[in-house]
Amino acid sequence: MGWTPNAVFSNTNAVVTERRRRPANGDHGVGSGWSTSTEALTIKNRGASNWNGVLARVLTRQHVRAVYQPIVRLIGHHVTGYEALARPANVADDGSVDEFFRTARQEGVIRDLDWLCRRAALDGARGMAPGPFLSLNLNPDALQNADADAEALLQLLEAADRPAATVVVEVVRPPSVVDVAALMQLLAPYRQRGARLAIAGVDVSEEPFLLASADQPDFIKLSRPAVAALEEPAARAFAERCAQRAAQGGPVPIAEGIELESMARLVVASGIQLGQGYLLGRPAAMDREGRLRAADVPGEATA
Repeated sequence: MGWTPNAVFSNTNAVVTERRRRPANGDHGVGSGWSTSTEALTIKNRGASNWNGVLARVLTRQHVRAVYQPIVRLIGHHVTGYEALARPANVADDGSVDEFFRTARQEGVIRDLDWLCRRAALDGARGMAPGPFLSLNLNPDALQNADADAEALLQLLEAADRPAATVVVEVVRPPSVVDVAALMQLLAPYRQRGARLAIAGVDVSEEPFLLASADQPDFIKLSRPAVAALEEPAARAFAERCAQRAAQGGPVPIAEGIELESMARLVVASGIQLGQGYLLGRPAAMDREGRLRAADVPGEATA
């Protein structure tokens, strides 16, 4: 099947045909809708973990950057989108930052960090070709005031010269939201402003909620455990039903966490066409021409 990172990254870079013009001074002029004053960014428990110091530096110096993981059409290896992922300075492109964001939430500064991450994601993707979509992760806390947050996001998109129709807002259903119908109602302000929607972390346990909702997202992202379990009949049947619903106009499924050729083959056999994972491309920085940095391609030597 030819599932090699080099082949996929070659196709990733091949889709780049044009570049958005940047301001001459290198300042993209994206303003913040939330306070980022020193007082607002005070960290209450600096000694709680190593991430406290990192978080303080990131917020006061705005040292956050974005990396992008390709979302690939498995037959043909064509890149259809990129998920933007935030990284503090000096953290590896494919390093885990779960604890970093957990610390920000505990310290009450997740909204400020979320804003910096969005700005970095849009800033770093200015060179993207117009075809692939850009997926931005939504902090579930933003759903408490989704209309204001969606308007703030729209302002960021306009400042970055990125049409809302090219953006996918991606969120995991938080435990406090009882079902998909309720989640879609909360997400309505983003769709009203032109963005598409994705629900991530989906497995067979979410299926009844998906079926019960008349309002559907544009994409559903099958969780890593759900994809890893595709050899099991129940998981395979769930993936097949997702593919069948997509063929009938339902949400398009994306299989996350594809790390092995055998997993890719199982995903294709289920009928799911889009995938994401280390086999297809690790998270990597994007250059000004919209290409993922070749040095970040797995299996290639780095300087």
